[in-house]
Formats: sequence, structure tokens, C-alpha cells
Amino acid sequence: MRRTLSLLILALLAAPCLFGQTETPPADDMPFGLIMGIILLSVALACMTAGVIIAVVALSITAAMAAAGIISTALVVGLYKKSVTAGFKTLIMLVSAIGGSITGITGVYFANKIFNLNLTRITVAWAGIAGGLIGGILLSLIIITIIRVILARIAR
Repeated sequence: MRRTLSLLILALLAAPCLFGQTETPPADDMPFGLIMGIILLSVALACMTAGVIIAVVALSITAAMAAAGIISTALVVGLYKKSVTAGFKTLIMLVSAIGGSITGITGVYFANKIFNLNLTRITVAWAGIAGGLIGGILLSLIIITIIRVILARIAR
């Protein structure tokens, strides 16, 4: 038993020397690794740049809404009614109405240019504001309903 154990230990110690592989020269894949590194670095920089741009746009929109009084108006409504939901609904309605008005004016302007409607600037502005305001308020009601349904399903 002792002799078998000694031979086993000797074989285990000698195995790496007897059966080990000889060193092979490294493959010449340096250009491939360099190219892949440059591609990875480029993708990482593009993602970081996109993140910075998204953050700057989000902060700019928030600053513009604060400057226009949208956030403070929604906050005052929420405090007056003592309801976070009322303030949030007011915020959604205000943002949708203003966004709809801007989109409406842009849409009527391009429709006027494309179809040669010969509308005056004031007509384009009022038609765009009216249509966009109606569309924005309808959109905000749809968004509020969707949020209410989602929250009801989550609460179950």
C-alpha cells in the first residue's frame, strides 16, 4: 500500500515534466487585437457621447419647463388639492398641450408649404395652435388613462 502510494505521488509529480507541452511561439494576432480594441473604444465613446447628449437634452427640457412655469404650476395644483395625482395629471396635461401646439403649428406650416394652401402666418399659427391643443389634451387624457390602468394592474 505504501509503495503504491509512493509511486502514485512520484507519477503525479513527474507528469507535468513528462507530458507537458512545449512552449509554442505566440500567434501573430496583434493587429486583430489592436483593431478590436479600437472598435471597442469607439463604441464605448459613442455610447458615452449619446448618454451625455441625452442627459443635456433632458436637463434643458427640465430647465425650460421650470422657466415656463409648468413644473411650478403642477406643483401648486398638487399642493392646493393635496394630491400628488392631481399635480401629475396637471403636469401631463400642460406638457401635452404645449407640445401639441408646437407640433400642430409645425404640421400646418409644412402642410401649407407642401400643398400650396396660401395661408397667412397668423392663420397657420392659430390653426396649428387650435389643432395641436385639442390633440395634446386628447393625448394627455389617453396617457393618464393608460397610466391609471397600468397602476391598477400593478396594484393587484
